[in-house]
Amino acid sequence: LDVAQKVLAKSKHGDLFPEEKLFPEFLFEEAESLDKECFYGRCVGFQFCSSMQPIFHTISTAMASFAEAYSDHDGQLTRALASLLNSGKYAMNPELRARTIVSMCDKADISFCKAFWNITEEGPLQHVSGFLGSSVNVNKVFHIPAMPFDMESSLDDGEMVTITPPCSLTGPGPVQVRLMCFENREGQPEDISSPILDQVEEKLSGKKKVPAPKSDALIIHIHGGGFVAQSSKSHEMYLRTWAKDIDVPILSVDYSLAPAHPFPRAMEECFFAYAWALKNAHILGTTAERVCLAGDSAGGNLCVAVAMRAANYGIRVPDGVLAAYTPFLIRYTPSPSRLLCMMDPLLPMGILSRCIAAYAGLKEKKPGEDVSSSSSTTSSTPQLSTPEHNFSSARLVFDPSPTEPKRSGEGAAAPKLLFANSSGGMCEVHTPSPSPPSGDAPNNTDIPVLTVETETAVIPGKQNPEQTTDLLKEPHFEDIALSPYEEDSGESEWSLTDKQTEVDTPSGGITSDETSPQEGSDGTEKGRPVEEDPNRPSSLSLPSLPSLDEISMAISKMTESKPEEVALPSSPVRSPSGAAVVTRYKMSPILNNPYMSPLLADDELLKGLPPVYLVPCALDPVLDDSIMFARRLKALGVQYKLHVVDELSHGFLNFTSICKEARQANDLCINNLLEMLGRRPRGGRVATPTKKL
Repeated sequence: LDVAQKVLAKSKHGDLFPEEKLFPEFLFEEAESLDKECFYGRCVGFQFCSSMQPIFHTISTAMASFAEAYSDHDGQLTRALASLLNSGKYAMNPELRARTIVSMCDKADISFCKAFWNITEEGPLQHVSGFLGSSVNVNKVFHIPAMPFDMESSLDDGEMVTITPPCSLTGPGPVQVRLMCFENREGQPEDISSPILDQVEEKLSGKKKVPAPKSDALIIHIHGGGFVAQSSKSHEMYLRTWAKDIDVPILSVDYSLAPAHPFPRAMEECFFAYAWALKNAHILGTTAERVCLAGDSAGGNLCVAVAMRAANYGIRVPDGVLAAYTPFLIRYTPSPSRLLCMMDPLLPMGILSRCIAAYAGLKEKKPGEDVSSSSSTTSSTPQLSTPEHNFSSARLVFDPSPTEPKRSGEGAAAPKLLFANSSGGMCEVHTPSPSPPSGDAPNNTDIPVLTVETETAVIPGKQNPEQTTDLLKEPHFEDIALSPYEEDSGESEWSLTDKQTEVDTPSGGITSDETSPQEGSDGTEKGRPVEEDPNRPSSLSLPSLPSLDEISMAISKMTESKPEEVALPSSPVRSPSGAAVVTRYKMSPILNNPYMSPLLADDELLKGLPPVYLVPCALDPVLDDSIMFARRLKALGVQYKLHVVDELSHGFLNFTSICKEARQANDLCINNLLEMLGRRPRGGRVATPTKKL
């Protein structure tokens, strides 16, 4: 709270984000040096509803055990087994779990975040949505060919607008998307529906299944994941609910991820997929009379960017945008809500800053270093291998392979291994990417195949040595204070000070590193006083310590004092491991790009937006982004709705199957989508505490 007040003091009246030029550097260090271990131990997730707390206990245990396995092992299977074996000790020892998580947030690079957040897309966990989620008849992944096409302008001038495929950084390439629909509709290819469901239904009814009529609406979804991880597969749980309850086709975009593909690659791919869907809506099973964009977290940011670019290009703008817990300012700028990163189980401060830097293509900057802003990836000359194909008539090509195809460009980045260096920090070692087995690669016979060789630049980890502390009891004497300890060979050493006088042990003024005369190990007689060291300062002698009666009396006075008389600490509690190494990122002009940070867009771009529905969380680190973005829209006369959800965390849409409050908040999002599509919202199911502003 003290740091939050200082942040607001450096901000203009009515603004929640201070100007970075006026924000002093020491406040960054003060915020990051606060003791954060207490928020990741026994009380992790205490600020959320009771049904969310067991979820975060499980997530924090998994994060700590995976962090240990990630640093000790290389293989995916080995890490999974090690994480399972390590989970027991972290579940039983909350303090150890908290120390591991805080240390991981200080040292781990973005590759750890990608590996941990992608757990739900690998192994048995990737099939959970199919068992727990609503059943859908259409759930297919395909690729949009990287071919330009023309669209009619929305300006009624009769001109055509050419839409070019995404080509930044790695050259042109196809865009992977997922089509989900509750039932098979007219216009969709015959092989798009689930063959098993079709066969069962045909046998039960005795009739061949007839496709349903085309829908009049379409939802284009863009997933979250900090711009660096996850895909439509990770968000399939609530997308299945949307497909069933709203009963319209949903096209989810699997954009390329940072840091291998930083800004603007993801935004270009999402815009290309949006324009392609408008032109080819008939083969998606819809007439696209009403179209809306929906996304959570990073996906909400991309939805707003796509809507602004559509207005700037002069093509049709969506009928509405749903942005759930979305960051609209992609900069490491503190605000009252962003300080919640110090206690958030899903978005710790270190992970949030690294995701921002990865998407912006920036290298890590530490105090005293002058790191020039550059892309986090340096690609060599792209070697494009495009077979000859006839794309004169665009058509869908579905992958017959039963395995989940990888998104475009995922295999380009070399895998990174973490090793501990001599100074205690973490360093990255790149190994060549092995070519995937032929059975794992998607069978794309009718679309361009890109072969791009890239090199991922190393983001240096923090080079501070790993520190360990012993749990010591702090004495409660008025004249004796506990001094800051110093580390020597990895062991913590404490001393008691009375102003500037060191205190010896009660017996004979002997320090802990001297041999007691009673032990006699140095050959002296038992009971013989030890000779004084001439090099030892005279200030080491203290007349006497308080007697036992005086100590008992002091303790009695302390226990008998009233609560209001207890003196509170005058300064915030600092981390027991000392001040953290502050991680920051050099200011770069790309951070001011309006398509990266819509909050910084000029008025003309924002005026072209359709109605925007914002659903942030009250205790979300990116709450202030939605508040300030809503203020800008209100000032410009752009229609918007702001519903602040209480007692839920960032990413609540992914917990709809195991949390009642998350399901109720999901119903709120569904009602917003129904309203955007011109349909009547459902009543009676939205019971989550919200604040409509």
